[in-house]
Parts: sequence; C-alpha cells; structure tokens
Amino acid sequence: MTTFCNIIAPSSLGEKNQSFRVVKTSASGHSRVRQVGRQTKKEFKVGWSAMPGADKLTLESFHDTYNSTEFDWTHPITDAVYAVYFVDDELNFTSRDGAVNYWEVEFTLGEV
Repeated sequence: MTTFCNIIAPSSLGEKNQSFRVVKTSASGHSRVRQVGRQTKKEFKVGWSAMPGADKLTLESFHDTYNSTEFDWTHPITDAVYAVYFVDDELNFTSRDGAVNYWEVEFTLGEV
C-alpha cells in the first residue's frame, strides 16, 4: 500500500472516534440504535501552521493522486501506522501573513 508523502510533521493533531451507529425513529417517536460494524475507527484532524512551499506542492500532488484511495499514515506521536483515506475532497491552503511561501492547511484523515 502507498505511504503518506514525506513532508514536515504537522503542527496540530486531533483525534476522535468515528460513530458507527444507525438511529431509527418510529412514527410514534421511539428511537432504536444499532451498531454498524464491530470495530471503532478513528478520524485524525492534521494541520500545519507554517508549511513550506515545497511541502505544499508535495502534499497537493499526493492528494491529487490518492484522494480516492487508501494509504498508510504514520501517527506523528505514537508511530502507529493506520490505513486511512482523505475525508476532505479538497485541500484549502491559506498564505501566512508576512511569511513568504509558507502555508496553513488542515484536513481530516479517516481510518479504513
């Protein structure tokens, strides 16, 4: 499987467990909840506050190539490897005020 591109480590990282449940509400207002799947999966929100221009180009190219497929991503703190996919269809870069060729970007990776 493809490995996430080699760029600087993110400056921010968030994690949450994905909810795999279905809630059905009857006409009388009663709700039933059931689990879909057996394993809890994670979502990772990764961000950079000052990504160099070269890494921006690398990330854009990787996203364009692997946006519709899964790849291996190494957690920057635990070094655990996760099979993930891009949750976001596009990357939104913002130029840093006063910093030439440095970019802010944040996106979400979902565990497969």
